[in-house]
Amino acid sequence: MQIPSAIAKLTPQFKGNYVLLSTQKFSSHVVEKCLEFIVEARARIVQELLSVPQFERLLQDPYGNYVVQRALEFTKGSLHASLVEAVR
Repeated sequence: MQIPSAIAKLTPQFKGNYVLLSTQKFSSHVVEKCLEFIVEARARIVQELLSVPQFERLLQDPYGNYVVQRALEFTKGSLHASLVEAVR
């Protein structure tokens, strides 16, 4: 089984938990891979990250900040602009 297809099967299970997963050492890597490989889930993941009042804390988190960096790398258009605005 290839990594992208395995991740695609898992992403529905992560819904509502991306912020928590982003702040943990190993699960943050999984979120990064979801952002990289699962294009159709990318917007949902980023919107979930942006929707929490603790987004600023996510930026300062030792693992969460890498997830946000990867989100910036893989997003485009208005989603990318929203993310950039939230980071500022």
